[in-house]
Amino acid sequence: QNVRITNTDFSSATNVIPADALTTFFIRETEGHIGRGGTWGQIPGSNIPREMIPDILDKAQVTTITKESLQALWLKLTVPKDAKAG
Repeated sequence: QNVRITNTDFSSATNVIPADALTTFFIRETEGHIGRGGTWGQIPGSNIPREMIPDILDKAQVTTITKESLQALWLKLTVPKDAKAG
């Protein structure tokens, strides 16, 4: 419960990419149609199969992870233009 992701600087012996260059998102699932969805612009009928699909990038600061489950993350790292290799 109350799982929080904390970013720190990415550093090597001589270089640093600051922690604020990393944005983290919890990936949430939404119910989506699978297979052929029907005609463009029309809402598919209830006969179209659906399943939970990981599709939402949630900027929440805290989440709860239930016992014996996983929580996917999306990491976005903005590398500064002047960053050196290594």
